[in-house]
Amino acid sequence: MSKRTGSAKKKPKTGSANRGQTQMRRLWSTVWIAIAAELFLLILYQYYVKGTIQSIISIHDALPVLMTVFPVAAAICLLFGLVSYFLKRQRLFGIFRALLVVFLALWAADYVVIQNYAEGIKFLCTAVAVVAVLVLVFFIYQREFFLSSLVTMGGIAALWVYRRSAIWGVLSLRVYVVFTLGLLLLLLCVLMTAILQRNKGVLTVRGVSRRVFSSLAEYRMIYLSCAVVAALMIASFFLGNLAAYVSMFALAVYFFALAVYSTVKLM
Repeated sequence: MSKRTGSAKKKPKTGSANRGQTQMRRLWSTVWIAIAAELFLLILYQYYVKGTIQSIISIHDALPVLMTVFPVAAAICLLFGLVSYFLKRQRLFGIFRALLVVFLALWAADYVVIQNYAEGIKFLCTAVAVVAVLVLVFFIYQREFFLSSLVTMGGIAALWVYRRSAIWGVLSLRVYVVFTLGLLLLLLCVLMTAILQRNKGVLTVRGVSRRVFSSLAEYRMIYLSCAVVAALMIASFFLGNLAAYVSMFALAVYFFALAVYSTVKLM
């Protein structure tokens, strides 16, 4: 009678285990990229804001040139990425896609620094940390908390733009554009959430279904976040700079309250 050898053979890794390892690699990659970006911005601040006259002038002259270099490099990456995609070279496609994101991010950062100088660099330092936190939230927490966090951080960014303009006593066209787009995106978020709630968290596009939220998702968190951000943006627009300043802190407190609530749900 043969002995059973069930314990002798190791079971292959399950799909969930592989997904867990992939998420951990992405989390660590996000952390290291955020640290590298923060170090780069601190070095830029040291030489462009607190540096010598020669270093300040050199960087000041280089920034407009980079405003042309970065979009050209992004267009080249987009072209080669499309060629790699149609040739089914997945590895090359992934490389060019990552480079495209990098060059677009550098282009946006360059614009922010040119327009706002020292305050722009400080804003980018905060933005890098916020994006890193949002990525961690995306991989660890529920999707509804991620979307609520995205809405909240977007509201804080819009209020920051308002404060930068209101300091001089006159609202620029940029404030009207940012607030209009922000409110339209909030409306779109509410409509998409309502559609997903009706379809029990499943989004269907051209016959292809993809689950976005779990069946136990709390959609009221998203609705509440959109309502809070919209109310504070509208109130700040009419009440002025002080209201925008207070609203930024209110949204930060609101975000931490959502984080505590979502963390408790994971336990």
